[in-house]
Amino acid sequence: MDSRGYDTVFLTHIVKEYYNVMIHCWYDWQQSPDHMHSHHHCPADVRAGYVPMVNGKHFDRGINISANAHYLLGFNDPDRRDQANLSASQAAVMWKELEANAVGKILVSPAVSSLDWLQQFMQQCHNCRVDHVAVHVFNCNAHEIMRILKQAWDRFEKPIWLTEFACPHTTSANDQLRLMREILPLLESAPYVYRYAWFASRWMKHLDGGNTVDISATLIKENTFGIEDLKKCKNQTDCWDGVRNYQTRNFKGGQMKIGHQVFFYHSNCKEPGIAGICKVVKESCVDYTQSASKDPHYDQSAKKDAPKWYMVDVKFERMLKKFIPLIKT
Repeated sequence: MDSRGYDTVFLTHIVKEYYNVMIHCWYDWQQSPDHMHSHHHCPADVRAGYVPMVNGKHFDRGINISANAHYLLGFNDPDRRDQANLSASQAAVMWKELEANAVGKILVSPAVSSLDWLQQFMQQCHNCRVDHVAVHVFNCNAHEIMRILKQAWDRFEKPIWLTEFACPHTTSANDQLRLMREILPLLESAPYVYRYAWFASRWMKHLDGGNTVDISATLIKENTFGIEDLKKCKNQTDCWDGVRNYQTRNFKGGQMKIGHQVFFYHSNCKEPGIAGICKVVKESCVDYTQSASKDPHYDQSAKKDAPKWYMVDVKFERMLKKFIPLIKT
């Protein structure tokens, strides 16, 4: 059973992170990924990992779940006034309609932070079908999160989905990373944890301030990575995995070697150009994604015995006093 997943509202990042973070499932608080698929390329295997949810906040819009879905998530945050804001009795009345749309699927309970609310729901939803239980836990202590999950298992004795978790209200990425390193082995080894989903892989600047996870504590950055970010890495080259590049000039004279100086250029800005000088700190290696047919970086013209793409890891040396547009190089 593949348990690792995440929740997101940033559609352009789904495909990249599905492969790079090695997740197996994802959801976006919606009933269908069609709104994403119509605007963005979505490979079949990524689409297959989608888990629909009936968001109680928009219950009046009706329910339309794909026949191919294996799971159906219940209402999101019904116990919060700023979210679905449902009483346990209201949710119990609405649940029968979810059951009717979940024939042949695993039906997961409303996703809540309050186990007391969920217990009231279970008591008031007479003869209701609830196959699994979903909870949200925001805490920087891995063992406290696991204590709450174990409590949920002891109360309901149903497989647990941790559908949102993170270290909240921190501006430190190290706090977030520390939690992930501590809790992932615990989640993987807990027999009662069926799935878990990180909230959320990243936040955009225009959404900062309104979320549980601060943008400065996000572990996965936006699509941009500038030389200023590399400078902050200091001697920790593992904070950036390198750049994929076509080493045209290196095919005859050998690939980049440790100690070679290279330009760092900003490529996805309005006027691309060279921003600084870096040093190669690891031998270049073949980028295996070029021959993986399901990867978004797949290159049909690349061959395993004649690769075109390599990964190079570099360390910051200095910024240029003046940005040099590529048109001048």
